Amino acid sequence: MLEIFAEHLDERKVPTTVNSNPHAHVRLAYGAILGLGKAAPLLLPDTPPEDVLQQLLDMLPGIIKWSLYLLAISNHHYLSGILDVK
Repeated sequence: MLEIFAEHLDERKVPTTVNSNPHAHVRLAYGAILGLGKAAPLLLPDTPPEDVLQQLLDMLPGIIKWSLYLLAISNHHYLSGILDVK
C-alpha cells in the first residue's frame, strides 16, 4: 500500500514553479501526504515495523519537497488575495 503513496510523492514530480492552477498530480500528492498519516499506522499490524519505517525513510525526500511546494502554493494564494500578487 505504501507504494501508492510513494508513487504520488515522487520527488521528481514536484513542479519547479508555483502555478495558480495546480495539476492533478499536485492534488494527488496533497492527498497522499494527508493519507499517509492515516494509513501508515494501519500497516503496522500486518507489516514488520522496520519495513514500514524503511519505506517511509525512502519516501522522505519526496515528502519534504512536496510539503515545501504545497506550502509555497498556499503562501502564493494567500498573498495573491491580500496583495493582489499574480
